[in-house]
Amino acid sequence: IFGVSSAAHLGPLLPVPESAAKLYLSPRQHYALIEQSSDQPLAVWVLNRSRLSAAKETITTIIGALPHPTLVAFSPSADSIAVYSNALGKIQVISRLHPDPSVGRELPVALDAVMALAVSDDRGYVAAADASGHLQVAHGAAAWQMFAAHPIAFSFLPRTHDLVVSDSIEKAILRLQLDLPGGVLSVLAEGL
Repeated sequence: IFGVSSAAHLGPLLPVPESAAKLYLSPRQHYALIEQSSDQPLAVWVLNRSRLSAAKETITTIIGALPHPTLVAFSPSADSIAVYSNALGKIQVISRLHPDPSVGRELPVALDAVMALAVSDDRGYVAAADASGHLQVAHGAAAWQMFAAHPIAFSFLPRTHDLVVSDSIEKAILRLQLDLPGGVLSVLAEGL
């Protein structure tokens, strides 16, 4: 899809790789994460128009990546990806998407079942929430930290460690500044 929302138009069709069972398109549409039909690990498909039109497809397997994730979340600038497997009870953070994607770290999950996921651009922070409304954040290899928010949706702001949360109980949009000691929570909008 090209253009802006008021003047968008469809571009040419792209042939999907034969091994693809599912595609996850990055926010900037430069990459797609490929879930392959076999038990092969995930792969990154570079969506460079000139390479695709010249039939020089670039698909790079991510060694050690989960083959069939339950959830996939791109960072705001699509520099990192977090993938969650309910069956394995873990989250993987994938970085360096081009030219050499790799699993940067793996986190065990302390929640019953992750329903939503977010990762910061530098892959330093991962946020996860379950169906009961528990929000947890992990930094590096540190343990998960619980926050008193009941998220409907959440995302990191680009190039920051600030998590914006739509809270269902407070009926507010909250900003969680994770770089500040203990994580400082502030209200951006309320009465929603």
